[in-house]
Amino acid sequence: MEAVQEMLLSSLRDLLPSLRRFSDKQLLTKLGKEKFEDASGQVADFVELGAGKDVSRNEYLALVSQGLKCLLSYLESIHTPITVNNIINCVHLMPQAVDSAFPSYAKAGLLRCIVSPSRLKEVKRVQLMEMAG
Repeated sequence: MEAVQEMLLSSLRDLLPSLRRFSDKQLLTKLGKEKFEDASGQVADFVELGAGKDVSRNEYLALVSQGLKCLLSYLESIHTPITVNNIINCVHLMPQAVDSAFPSYAKAGLLRCIVSPSRLKEVKRVQLMEMAG
């Protein structure tokens, strides 16, 4: 299983504790392997576009988890029941969900700053230096 898929399953279990009683194989069967692989690919693309390719494993896991938390809040705001199938079916809404919580971070390539505030300080410092020089 790919690392992104493992991280997605781990994050789903953290958000929906009832999923902890299912093995990875059982969850993949329940969700549909192809549908889950597509969702994992969408999550990977979103993280890569919004945070870059040099994200550490821990930052990546934190970004997947935070992205899913934003998605859950977004789904609740549009009165969608929070089920594992709805989350996987709506993972394509993660960019809008994250953007509603952290406007323009992903578009600006600053997504990793939501899980690593020191990165935001570094970005601001570089921008100030560019403006001064």
